[in-house]
Amino acid sequence: MAIGSTRTAGLALALGVVLAVGASMLFPGGPIVDGVDQTDFSAAVGALADNPEIAHATTLVVIVGMLLHAYGFLALFALGRGQQGLMGLGLRFGLILSIFAWGIFAISQGKRILVIHLMQRADVAETADARDFFETAALTSHTEMIGLLIGFMVIFPFATMLVGLGLAPRFEGLDLLKAACYGFIAIGALALVNFAYAMFISPGEPESHLLIHNLLSLIGSICLVIVGIGMYRGRSELVPDTT
Repeated sequence: MAIGSTRTAGLALALGVVLAVGASMLFPGGPIVDGVDQTDFSAAVGALADNPEIAHATTLVVIVGMLLHAYGFLALFALGRGQQGLMGLGLRFGLILSIFAWGIFAISQGKRILVIHLMQRADVAETADARDFFETAALTSHTEMIGLLIGFMVIFPFATMLVGLGLAPRFEGLDLLKAACYGFIAIGALALVNFAYAMFISPGEPESHLLIHNLLSLIGSICLVIVGIGMYRGRSELVPDTT
């Protein structure tokens, strides 16, 4: 049993979640530092411009957190070996989708770094034209970043449901870990409904749908921490058989 590598991956997963969630809470324009309506792109960019040091630091921490997420999930890939259906190929596809989605999220944070840099350039611009150029470029980059985040939001529900459907049957009794796996399924389904509703029924009210998505992501992060702790403790259901 590859207990050692699974323990390391579980620690990385739990730590990655804590870093990503904690840093996201401290994003300028977020719930703690100079909070603004994130659907108001100009206000969101302005919050980043007013707090460039915090913005750079928290963005980098989130990127590191995403990398740790991916490292943790790679250790679960071998669980699908020799399994059929959702516990086999379904689980592996869900893990691949999750890592791909986190990669998109990390790339979006690279865009955020560019936005912050452009606003810093705007602050020291020598002419009004140069300032307008950098501010316009920053707003354009921010809009492109939102496009990447929407891509993440599209993949997130499917990845989360597949991982939950692949892991839940491995647990015989109903405990906290199995509840977390069922949580993945429920969160993915609700996130998909929320996204579809926002796209097709009420596209003019993004604030409430963003709030729901963020709440679901927070609950999903708690489920990830539970799975990470289970991996760290060496739960047999989460440790691949090396034979």
